[in-house]
Order: sequence, then C-alpha cells, then structure tokens
Amino acid sequence: MSSAEPRKIIKFGNSSHVISLPSSWVKENNLSKGDIVFIEKNGNNELIILPSKDDMSYSEKERKIIISVDGKDPETLRREITSAYINGFGSIILNGKTLKSKLSQIKNTTDFLIGLSTLAHSDGELLLKDVLSHEKLPPQEVISRINITIAAMFSHLRIAINSKDFVKKYNEIRSLDIEINRNYLLVWKLMKKYSYNGANNNGSSLNPTDLYNLWWLAMNQEYIGDEINLFSQQTRSRARLGSCPQTARKGM
Repeated sequence: MSSAEPRKIIKFGNSSHVISLPSSWVKENNLSKGDIVFIEKNGNNELIILPSKDDMSYSEKERKIIISVDGKDPETLRREITSAYINGFGSIILNGKTLKSKLSQIKNTTDFLIGLSTLAHSDGELLLKDVLSHEKLPPQEVISRINITIAAMFSHLRIAINSKDFVKKYNEIRSLDIEINRNYLLVWKLMKKYSYNGANNNGSSLNPTDLYNLWWLAMNQEYIGDEINLFSQQTRSRARLGSCPQTARKGM
C-alpha cells in the first residue's frame, strides 16, 4: 500500500478488538485463515504487523539489500549505497557486469560511511558490511563528537585569519568538515534505527521527541560546519588576491 488505509475497529468479546487486514497484504505474505501474525509496538506508539516471527526485530535480524551497479552513473550509485546505509541494511550486496570498473568510486563512497567495510569480493559481486556496534554508540555521543569538531574548525579559522596562513588552515578546516558530514550521516542512521525499534527497546531513555530534537541538532551542526568551510574557502580566495578580510579579522 502506498498510503494509510482506514480500518474500523470491531469489538470481539469482553476484552478484545479486531480489525481486518488488507487482502493484498495477506496474499503477498502467503497467509491464510488460521495463520499467526505478530504485532510489535514501536517508539512512536504505532503497531507494526509482521507476517512471521523471523521479521520481528530490526536489530536481531540482519537486513540485506542487493544493488545492481549496471547502467548507473557515479552519483546515482553513491546515493543508493548511502540510502541503504542510512536505512540500516547490515549487508549491502553490489553486483553487475560493470562492477570491476566501478570499484574505485564505490570505495570512495564506503570510505565516507562510518562502519561500512568490504568483506567479500568476487568478479561480479561485492559484499559491504556494517561492522559498527550501534547498540554501544548512543546518538548523543556522536553529536558531542561533532561539537568538538566544530570548535576545532573555529579555532583553525581564527588562527588562519590572525596568521594569514589561509591555505594550510583551509585544508585542515575542509578535512574537519568532511568528518562532520560523515558523523551527521551516522546520526541520521542511528535516528532511523532507534525510531524503528522504539527508543525503549534499545535500552535508552530517549523518546520520539528526544530523537527528533537530536536529529534537528545534528542537522544544524552539519550546516554550521558547511558555513565555516565556505567562509574559510572565500577567505583563502581573497587572500590570494591580496584582499584580506579586515572585518573578519576584527571579529576574531
């Protein structure tokens, strides 16, 4: 189903209530009268109906996805791998006749995604595995890491303006901005994982509002990092033209 379908609740007996299941969903999952389905409550106060117990836990069962690399330009392939990473697929299988010619660009993408490593490689298939232990990595810790990185970017920018060493400091600031972007994607991934399972199911006191606030904070941290990087880039360009930004120096 592409959108939510309204279902009427029917009272059954003294303490039970019943709703009907979409016939298309029943057929897709090969269910019939008398079969057992499983109901799981997530952190958003939503009920998830699962056709088998094997599908019950997002964290207990590894999720896999197969991506064909054939006929895809580097940007499309990068987006698909990144999307699979953010959406919590523990194994990402890449295959196709053109795989060998795209290994370099695939490596550039995987190097950017924290915890994603190449575990197996054959002529026509590449297995990427998420080896990060997410249960031991709360999103607050990643956000604190981003805060420290932003502080370091400001420090480098101040030194660059005061010493006029723009080229070296810009390279350092740019490297730090890349680290912020990598950690932001990791926060995004963690947010989706926690939201799917329910914060309480992950042994955390975070509720859905907390998760949203943390994601919002991380998004703005990423924006601040981009702005510092852009300002340092513009400052370096002006310095090369011999027009050091006096107003910025005074502000520092």
